[in-house]
Amino acid sequence: MTLKRRTLAALAIVAIDVGGIALGCALEPGGTGAAPDSGADGSLPEPTKDGSVPDAGPARDGAGFLAEGGPIVLSASGPSWRVDDGGAAALISDACIPDAWTPSDSGASWVWASSCAAADDESHVFSSTFELGALTFGQLFIAVDDYALVRVNDVSLPTSCSLGDATPPIQGVACSSASVVVIDVTQYLKVGTNTLAIEAHNMPVGVDAAWGNPAGVLAWVVAR
Repeated sequence: MTLKRRTLAALAIVAIDVGGIALGCALEPGGTGAAPDSGADGSLPEPTKDGSVPDAGPARDGAGFLAEGGPIVLSASGPSWRVDDGGAAALISDACIPDAWTPSDSGASWVWASSCAAADDESHVFSSTFELGALTFGQLFIAVDDYALVRVNDVSLPTSCSLGDATPPIQGVACSSASVVVIDVTQYLKVGTNTLAIEAHNMPVGVDAAWGNPAGVLAWVVAR
């Protein structure tokens, strides 16, 4: 939670391995094994009809799908997400976002239960429901202060990081607010209605001020 000056360098994307599946690299049938073209920030732009890749991110039709079958952002953290008992997640204002946190991206925003207010050892579950009309691959992009556990369609994703001096160490699916972790969630998604639940935890530091120990979640799901 120590605040550091954020540089203007490109967003760091961290690839991890879940259940033996290579993450951050989704293969299409008959592919060569190369990762899909992406921007410097890890987003997956829509290919144009002539095969070129524009600088802008993918545009959705009214149902949230692309006629060309390109990757799209199906769910992005924001006020449409639910927190705990069903209330709306709160956007964290730009003035309250620490310099050390990675910038918002792909239509997602940093959220918490209350804007600019988080208690020591506070935790919340942020959830989203989205529709998927077809499925070739799916990825979850996530950053969190301090750590998160994740369920997709009520299936828990394996933990892959740890923090703190507790014994045993605290385990999480994501444990960083400074960079975005990319997780292959293809095997957990399905055609039709999907649910995403992120259980985010703020680690205690002994600060009583309302925003003395910031907490937040930034996440989005990309699928094709």
